[in-house]
Parts: sequence; C-alpha cells; structure tokens
Amino acid sequence: MKTMDKMKRMNATLLNFVFMFAGGLIFVLGVIFGNSTSLVITNGIGLSFVSTGLVSMITTRALIKVSQAREVIEQWGMLNIYETRAVMNETSNLYLEKCGRHLDIIAIGMQSFIDAKGRVIEDKISKGVAVRILTCQPHSACLAQREKDESRADVVTGAMKVSVLYLPDWLEEIRGKHPNANVEIRYYDTYPAYSYLRIDEHVFWGPNLFEKASQQAISFEFGNYSKGANYFSEYFEELWNNRRFCSPDIREPRRIRKKTPVTEGVK
Repeated sequence: MKTMDKMKRMNATLLNFVFMFAGGLIFVLGVIFGNSTSLVITNGIGLSFVSTGLVSMITTRALIKVSQAREVIEQWGMLNIYETRAVMNETSNLYLEKCGRHLDIIAIGMQSFIDAKGRVIEDKISKGVAVRILTCQPHSACLAQREKDESRADVVTGAMKVSVLYLPDWLEEIRGKHPNANVEIRYYDTYPAYSYLRIDEHVFWGPNLFEKASQQAISFEFGNYSKGANYFSEYFEELWNNRRFCSPDIREPRRIRKKTPVTEGVK
C-alpha cells in the first residue's frame, strides 16, 4: 500500500511538473520569437499552464492524503468515532434490539446497563442468544485503582465493586427463569484498560481514560466482519480462553504469605 501511494504521488508530481514546464516553455518562446500580438497570447497560455500545474500539484497532494485516510478507514471498517461512550450507546442500543446470535462484553460493571436494558437482554437470552461477560474481580486491587483514577478524588467508595457483585445475582436470576440460558461471566485480575461490546459481528471499543468516567471516554465503532471488528473479536477469544487471565470464580484473590527471613545468630 505504501509503495502504491508513493507511485501515485510521484506520477501526479511528474505530470504537474510537465504541465508547468510546458507553460514556461511557451512563455519563453513567446518572449523570444513572438511579436507584440502573439506575445500577449503566448504569455497568457504559458502563465495559465504554470498556474494550473501549480494549483493541481497542491490539490493532488491534498487529495492523496484524503484518499490514504479513506483507505485506512475502509480497510479497518471503522464506521464512526464517538466523543463519549454515552453517545455511542444510542447506536449500540439499536443493534442490541436486533441481536440474534451472540453478545460479548468487557466492562467494569454492568448494573446500570442491565437496569436500562435488562428486559431486552433477557428477551434475547430466552431466544438463544449467547452472552459472555468479562469483568474485573470485585476484590481486585486493580479495580480499586481504576475507581481512584476515574474519581479524580483519589478515593474508593466501593461503587465499582458493588456493580460487579451485582452480576452473579443477576446471572442466578436469569438461570432460574431460563434454565437453558447460554450465559457466562468470567473475572480477571488486571487493570480494566478498555471496554468492548460485540453485538453479533458488530464491534464497539473504547479505552478507559485517566480522570474520565467510563461513559465520557472516546469510543469507536467497527462494521461487520471488518479488519477492526475481527481484530478485537479474536483478541476477546484469546482472553476468554486464557485460564491464566480469567476465571468463572468470583473469589477473593489468594494472598501469598510472606516468608519471614531467617537470620543466623552471631557465632
């Protein structure tokens, strides 16, 4: 791709230089060999060639850059960039209504999301939609650190922990209503760096930024089966299937007892 772009720039530049050279040549020949009448004509033609070539060169360079950006966007299948996740939710909720196969989520806590869209999610589950959720261990120090980073006050109220602890209760309720529900939650013990939402083959992704609430962070939308959607979907599969990364157990992490150093007495 870079080689092709370089060739395009070289060809366009060469063509414009030829155009300007022809204009300059006409102008010079008019000055040397022309009379007063022809001089006006040749000068006008020559200068118009030069100015046209110059404007074309500037415009071509700008258009090539726009074309390069468009090619990258189309290649990765990026459909939109949302200034906040809250704005993104307006679009993702529309796709959620049409979800027919699977719903994959990486989020810190989902209590507010379930409160808002619980009926829709339950309806999809009852119709066979597979739901997989990756979230942070509620007892993890990483979760507490994220709450500090997001609050701007360097305090931990426990709100994120409560939001995560809500999930197993919700899962138990869903399985009680729908015994054949294909729903699973797994927990990880690393810093929650980003959020991910896959609705069928449509993907939404965004980082969790320092001193910004998760709903206020920038987010990206990728189309069905695009390079971007495939990249994040495949990465989710790697995380989901990595037992060193996540587990269905929601237990407090084991604390390693520090060994007391043995000191030898003075001989």
